[in-house]
Amino acid sequence: SAAQALGAAAPAVEPYRLAATRHEIGGVDVRAYTERRAVGGPDLPLPGAAIVLVPFSDSFVAELEQIKGQSRESLRTYRAAALAIRRREEAYERAVWEAGAADLVLSHLVGPDGRASFGEVAAGPWLLWGRCATG
Repeated sequence: SAAQALGAAAPAVEPYRLAATRHEIGGVDVRAYTERRAVGGPDLPLPGAAIVLVPFSDSFVAELEQIKGQSRESLRTYRAAALAIRRREEAYERAVWEAGAADLVLSHLVGPDGRASFGEVAAGPWLLWGRCATG
């Protein structure tokens, strides 16, 4: 598959299924905003940013850390890192889907107040990332 071609391996989803069966659930609340323009200034929300929540994977985090480390080698690798990370994230999402766990790839848009919430997710470690188109 395309996900496997990029080296994305699906995480073990059984612990999430078991937690859901046992009604071991929680929620995730997110605030998405840019850095303040001035000390003491207000947070600037990022309405419309897409937030993705996926099952945790040590190997996926290691891949991202490797890309991050290589990004410091030159301006060219720094510029290429954002695209490489985006492609890895997309491949990882596909790998989770292909593992039959599409319901464990969750996404929300950030509201006007800079907040998003995921209610009733299975207990366990999760990864979260955000994407924001700048205009």
